[in-house]
Amino acid sequence: MPIKRRSANALIVCIAASLASAVLVAAYAALIGGSKTFGAVAGVVIAAPIFAFEMFVLQGRIGAPLRHLPLWGMMLVSTAVWILSIVAGILIITPAILNMEALPAWYDKSWFLQDATFALAVMLLVNFSVRVHSLVGTRVLLNFLLGRYHRPLREEQVFMFVDVLDARGLSNRLGDLRTQSLIAAVFFDIDAPIREYGGEIHRYIGDELVVTWPFRRGIKNASCVKCALKIAALLRANSAHYRKVYGEAPRLRIALHGGPVVVSEIGDDRREIVYFGDTINTTARLRGLAKKIQRTLVISAALLEHMHLPDDVRAEDMGGFALSGKAEPTRVYAVHGNF
Repeated sequence: MPIKRRSANALIVCIAASLASAVLVAAYAALIGGSKTFGAVAGVVIAAPIFAFEMFVLQGRIGAPLRHLPLWGMMLVSTAVWILSIVAGILIITPAILNMEALPAWYDKSWFLQDATFALAVMLLVNFSVRVHSLVGTRVLLNFLLGRYHRPLREEQVFMFVDVLDARGLSNRLGDLRTQSLIAAVFFDIDAPIREYGGEIHRYIGDELVVTWPFRRGIKNASCVKCALKIAALLRANSAHYRKVYGEAPRLRIALHGGPVVVSEIGDDRREIVYFGDTINTTARLRGLAKKIQRTLVISAALLEHMHLPDDVRAEDMGGFALSGKAEPTRVYAVHGNF
């Protein structure tokens, strides 16, 4: 199951980060003339709760209220947790693990401020990196750092366009500010199934969201289709909440398509990774078609043929449609299922 896999990945990250912290703090202890054993244990007991908080609390369901905070507020809460872990790790937990009634004789208490400052500086750097990662996404951040798309490359990608239906009508009825708050709440809520099924948010464009998968990842176990259906089911489940808080429950139109695209890094002062080609243009047109034929989720036959849908999911053949810029009709299916 995707949730189990995500939890397993989070556990691996916690273990790896704790071991890396043990090595780093042991090296620091050796550098200042302290005990490498004490440093290694302190590194683990400091890092383990910090990364458990980040991966299982902050990124989990119970962390949703924290993720609603402004960036500075989230960093403030994280930093408070990290300071508590540092202080407890050095002064209480590590001595207890090593069967010390108190800090060892060799540990000069005047070092504590220096040690805590070092640990906090490292953790603040990691905290900042985690927050930047949350803003741009894992693949985008790595690709920027590696310069992968400094020159244009051709790749195979799956695209999902998610569009709030009748956003203009919502704005007329609710007002611009209330409508934008509603759209922001919807996009916040559907982030969970996108992460659950391995998608990555490429861009928000007003009332529209673009999600991508590397082609093989997107079609594996029909992940992109399951993600879209989970989004639709989530919106239905939350409809009463949206009506109560915002006055209306929004509806979505979702389109899926995949194929070759050219990926490139553009810009100078503000760099961005962008996709070019017929695949992304076709996905956008399928999104418009979904509105026209009044289907929540549509998928191109070209993408559907690469997947085996779950038994409880049905594909309805809608026929071929002439899409702008396409010489031949594009065969389209509407997908139905319950999650």
